[in-house]
Amino acid sequence: MPQKMVLLRILPLYLMAAVLPFSISAGGVAAAIVLLVALIVLATDFQARRSCPASVFWVLLTMFVAYALSTALASPYSSHWHKWIEELWLKTILVTIPVVVGPYRSHVPRVLKLSLFMAFIVGIYAIWQHFSGMDLVRGRSLMTEFGHNEIVGFFGHKLSYGGQLLLYLLLGASLVLHTPERKQKVLWSSGLALLALAMLWSHARSPQLGVFFGALVLVFAVKGRSRKIGLALLPMPVLVALSIPSLREHLFRTFSHHRNVTRYNLWESSWEAIKARPVFGFGAGNFGSMMEKFEVEGFYNTRAHSHNDFLMHGVNGGVVGLLVALALLGLTTMLLWRLWKSGSSYAWVGLAGVSIQLGISVAGFFQVYQTDDEVEMLLYFILGCGLALGNSLKTDAKGEV
Repeated sequence: MPQKMVLLRILPLYLMAAVLPFSISAGGVAAAIVLLVALIVLATDFQARRSCPASVFWVLLTMFVAYALSTALASPYSSHWHKWIEELWLKTILVTIPVVVGPYRSHVPRVLKLSLFMAFIVGIYAIWQHFSGMDLVRGRSLMTEFGHNEIVGFFGHKLSYGGQLLLYLLLGASLVLHTPERKQKVLWSSGLALLALAMLWSHARSPQLGVFFGALVLVFAVKGRSRKIGLALLPMPVLVALSIPSLREHLFRTFSHHRNVTRYNLWESSWEAIKARPVFGFGAGNFGSMMEKFEVEGFYNTRAHSHNDFLMHGVNGGVVGLLVALALLGLTTMLLWRLWKSGSSYAWVGLAGVSIQLGISVAGFFQVYQTDDEVEMLLYFILGCGLALGNSLKTDAKGEV
């Protein structure tokens, strides 16, 4: 393929990488362009279908079918087909990116590094938000009822920005662990230190917990000096948080029943709903209607979602929807683990993906990220890049590329 055509094919990935830390709207447009390019590639090159990880495609298709059934069988509740599309289409990034990348896998690390660099730029703005207490994009103050500022980057909520920080921190940490050049290691580490501060000052506890568990994967996956340094650095964020009064007090609120009663009530309400409609659930978009009937008595400061990704899958898609979601999680993690174990120069992307899957799953136990497009779009972007690398190495081994 002529070089100009290769660049036109890959360009949407660079665009998506650059805008994801700044704008969910621009990221959505870029994701749609990636989908369009993937369809064009498949239509013009029959061999391109080999670039798509078949197992992921079939599990993803099963998820679409399962949620279509939950939507169609939602009666007496409404069938929100727009929600069915809205909550699933971003997951297609898992298979469209491998198709777009094809044999041109050398672009993938550059794309991921570009996105990480753009996240560093946003991190500078986020640190400024901490000291100024202002969100310039929305023209509002970021001071909370507790007297501290919760930074949000370019997004509307600390949890959206915190979720992205979780993904970028684990991606960057894997890169640092596998960068042999000392100068580059120092430069990337400096950027990660900036993001770590932003994570602390976001006061987003579920992503902070996710980073810790994801970091454990990274530390125990490597050996020798890197593991020792990683083990030494793991307690540092906790020690820093305990030494700063606002962070320490917010951390201790995690163990306050009063501050978490809404989450407990939403968990119980969701569980009651799943027991009532266990097979296909209520269909996407019916959480509010479900709460009208199954809400347990108590205090709520929100009734928007289950405050738990897994329970939310159960409410929306029943046990069937939950099992398919777990299958997609497990399958992508397994494929990324194989990329890590391949020992190739791209192995760091596989390890990053595995740590990210654990980190976002831990964070998602206390929060719903499947409907948070800022986080989900970046998540599947990184995972899709990892699957593209793993699949291209597999086809190389078969002599097909």
